Amino acid sequence: METTNEIKEKMTYESRIREAAGLGRRMGAIYNPHVRLREGNAAEIYLREMAEAINSRLPADIPNHDVYRAAVDEIWKLCIAKHKSSYWLDLSTVIQATNKVASKYQAKYGKEAKAFGGTFEAERQTKEAEPKKPETIEGWLEKLKMTDDMITSGELNRGMGVRLRSIPCAALARLGYEGDTSLAEIGETPPEHLPEPVSNVTQTRQEPAPIAKPIMSQDSSELNMRLLKAGMTAPKFDNQPDDFEDALPDNMRGGMPAFDSL
Repeated sequence: METTNEIKEKMTYESRIREAAGLGRRMGAIYNPHVRLREGNAAEIYLREMAEAINSRLPADIPNHDVYRAAVDEIWKLCIAKHKSSYWLDLSTVIQATNKVASKYQAKYGKEAKAFGGTFEAERQTKEAEPKKPETIEGWLEKLKMTDDMITSGELNRGMGVRLRSIPCAALARLGYEGDTSLAEIGETPPEHLPEPVSNVTQTRQEPAPIAKPIMSQDSSELNMRLLKAGMTAPKFDNQPDDFEDALPDNMRGGMPAFDSL
């Protein structure tokens, strides 16, 4: 947040409204009101709403009337740069320009609201408010040594440790450190901290469960063969005399039909 040395003076609601109404006076001097605004006190109400829209959006932390007047001037310039009509400005144009100017003045004069204690935002604000310790070569050397010791003891995987130690190495190079930061100072990882080789690990394999075979009766094969043989013979029906013969109609018999029947 930008800090300023502006002189602070007491600003009341009425004084802020009077400054915001200056935009309406300029507008009335060079633009024409709409026909509807010429009836009764419609123009007065419209100008009052415009001043309220400006005042309610400009930050309350603006220090004095001069700064407030400068903000209204910026709103006016943004409005006339966009306005193409000969009639009064519409409220949407004024509000859009006010929001843009208000964000600028909020960043310059506004105060960030304190977050509720215990929230993530409160922790962030507290951390940002704490003075940061300057970077030193000794501090980064200590962090580098801590990382190397964890690699040597096996607490940190060597591959991951090499990646992490690149952070203090880069910081030391940035600070102009000319000492040795290579891996030569790192000792070998003790064997007891190394992962056990795969060949020494006892691997237990579970035999796959046997595939269940369908349960068949003892004479199932004989039954199937009987069915096959039965399909090769003519079917027999119950209560049928031996000399029974059911001749097929002539049009269902095989062979070529006689030409007379066609």
